[in-house]
Amino acid sequence: MAGVIDEYVATLRRDLDFDPTLARRLADEAEAHLWEAAEADPAWPSAAAEQRAVARFGLAREIA
Repeated sequence: MAGVIDEYVATLRRDLDFDPTLARRLADEAEAHLWEAAEADPAWPSAAAEQRAVARFGLAREIA
């Protein structure tokens, strides 16, 4: 089962599928940032920590 961050990154890749190179680069950077943010959360490891990291990052559609 995919986690919150995995789902977010998959959505971001789909939203950027018009440019595969950009999709790969941006998704990789976003994923690294999101994991770093989630791991810094006091509730880590938890889905709640991942959810807060994603919420602070913004909607995938807006990023795309």
